[in-house]
Amino acid sequence: MGELEDLRKEVDKINAQIQELFVKRMEISEKIAKIKFEQGLPIYQKSREEQILQKIDEQEEKYGNYTKVLFKKMMELSRARQTEVRGFYGLLGETLSHSYSTEIHEALGCNDYSLVEATEEELESVLHHSDYRGLNVTIPYKKTILDYCEEWSDEVKEIGSANTLVKQFSHQAEDGTLVYHWVAHNTDASGFEDLLRFARMSLTNQKVVILGAGGVAAAVYYVARKQRALDAVMISRHGTDNYQNIERHYDADIIVNCTPVGMYPNITEQLIDLRPFQKCKGVVDLVYNPRRTRLLQQAESLGIPCVDGLYMLVAQAARAEEIFFGKNFDAKIVRNLYKKISAEKRNLVLIGMPGAGKTKIAGEIGRMSGRQVVDLDFEIQKRYNKSPEQIIKAEGEAAFREMETSVLKEVCQMKGIILATGGGTPLHAINKQLLKCDGYVCYISRDIRQLELAGRPLANEDNIDYLFKERLPHYRATMDASYVNESTISGIAQTIYSDFLQKA
Repeated sequence: MGELEDLRKEVDKINAQIQELFVKRMEISEKIAKIKFEQGLPIYQKSREEQILQKIDEQEEKYGNYTKVLFKKMMELSRARQTEVRGFYGLLGETLSHSYSTEIHEALGCNDYSLVEATEEELESVLHHSDYRGLNVTIPYKKTILDYCEEWSDEVKEIGSANTLVKQFSHQAEDGTLVYHWVAHNTDASGFEDLLRFARMSLTNQKVVILGAGGVAAAVYYVARKQRALDAVMISRHGTDNYQNIERHYDADIIVNCTPVGMYPNITEQLIDLRPFQKCKGVVDLVYNPRRTRLLQQAESLGIPCVDGLYMLVAQAARAEEIFFGKNFDAKIVRNLYKKISAEKRNLVLIGMPGAGKTKIAGEIGRMSGRQVVDLDFEIQKRYNKSPEQIIKAEGEAAFREMETSVLKEVCQMKGIILATGGGTPLHAINKQLLKCDGYVCYISRDIRQLELAGRPLANEDNIDYLFKERLPHYRATMDASYVNESTISGIAQTIYSDFLQKA
């Protein structure tokens, strides 16, 4: 027995050495995975593995076959770990043209993130026959996806929906292949709590009306209960509490829209009228594209504090990245990224009287910022091959306004532009809404005696006072800020753009 014990002790020492070396080998494999990703190389490189096995054949005779089995297994484990480290990540949903997720996750350090559009019939293939290591999940699969997950976090069990999936090693099959399974997490709840803190809203002792009954609505309901809301009601199309009897809940304190109603491209849609909700003290619309849905614009007009869903999108993405990679993103990082994305996607819109200097100021802001400048009158001329002046003279102002709105609908789908509008653009309600959807709207005023009126079909010295009085209420109803054009173009442009970056 003494000799056997001595040999076993020797084996134990060797095992410890092998284990230490194996850990070092796996750590190097992780570094190699990152280099392969940066260089666009595949994880599996057949010639490299064949070269390693060939060396074993050349150097090892007695235990060559055993050594090759061992090295094959090590290389298989190395590939598995490289796949986990590198992996592929993405957003899984049905229609994703509106999404900002790729930009947000790349800013958080995930450089291999993509949008994964799939029908319900394609979910099986995406989840079990692809190289995705982690997925975020959006409409309409936040509940459906649970059928494909073998493990659920505690929050998922409580909420009943997931928006973050991570692939984890499960076991080794009899044929030696490595088997993985999906673990479901929910970062919508924490993201919504972060949004409430950002907006300085609380659900405690408030009656909360939740529009929608899907996955994100379930997360909001969970947070409402967690924060001890006085009452939390989910409104759906066919449930006990629905849009036909919503008057039962006109005493709501907080309203949260968890539906896609009002989302791009259907930006003129609105689910409910806020006017009957006389007690309402806060409106949250989790739509983030556009930033100001029709619902939020009505809330602003009624003086109700309100917030869109962009901050939640960034916050829940940061929480998902923490789950994916074990990183840590504090509130400052989240807020700075929110500001960056917000400013990049927001349009800077200039409104004001004809000849107030909108086009010149827009051009100067574009020059200093590098942003695209769009002149609405020029876009109208490009489409119809006539200047606004020619259209008005030939077809009348009413026909011109219809053309203007048609072009504006297309222009306002652009992101991050500087938009110079016509003097009468904000006169119509639909135009006001379109300008405000993604626009930070700046009213440019100027002494009417200094307005440049040459070539203005509707403005002249005889009617300029009347036009100004007629249009001023519309400018004020549309604007977020106002500026007097009484200095240099570069000076006012610098002031406007600086304010925009702070407030957008």
